[in-house]
Amino acid sequence: MKPGNVGSLVPAARETLRPAIDGDRSCWPHSSRSFYIYDPSTALRFLVDTGAEVSVITPSALDKQCLQKLTLKAANNSSIATYGKRSLTLNLNLRRSFQWVSVIADIAMPILGADFLRHFGLLVDMQYHRLIDNNTQLEVKGRPARQQALCLTLLPSSPRNAFKAILKDYPVVLQTPLSKLLNILSYITYKPQDLPSIQPPEDFQLLN
Repeated sequence: MKPGNVGSLVPAARETLRPAIDGDRSCWPHSSRSFYIYDPSTALRFLVDTGAEVSVITPSALDKQCLQKLTLKAANNSSIATYGKRSLTLNLNLRRSFQWVSVIADIAMPILGADFLRHFGLLVDMQYHRLIDNNTQLEVKGRPARQQALCLTLLPSSPRNAFKAILKDYPVVLQTPLSKLLNILSYITYKPQDLPSIQPPEDFQLLN
């Protein structure tokens, strides 16, 4: 079957099919496991990456003026800046449209991640570079990619980072002179009658 053609699904080896399932994201380090799917409606070539938590698209010059706090992390532990989100309607030659909101990120190519694949019930055949619609049993064949999977994960701002930013604005909180700390004393006053006493066992018997 030529790339982009639609046909019926007759899987020769089911073990190569990978649905995008929560907790089952796989990051393949070899480019032979990755492939591209072309979308004629947007003229974009998407890298199919089951190891990516979210789908992403490349930014425009205008997008880069809107830097967001949300950060993505790649498989090599590098951080990737984001610039908001954008809704696209894709035509993947599977006889239906796929409308999805993707993250705009500082990457070299658009990516179809696990969120997109899972939502639309698409299976990934990494051995034969096929994208299979589990609902209609139609398939589209992609082209092998030299680009390795990025395996993007979300890195939202954590409370620890938020507190760290606050302390940075108020350094005096962490710069209290030691002399002041040494002058802080605590006193506990008590009287002999305040000490706890042990009651005899017969007192508990009276309560019963």
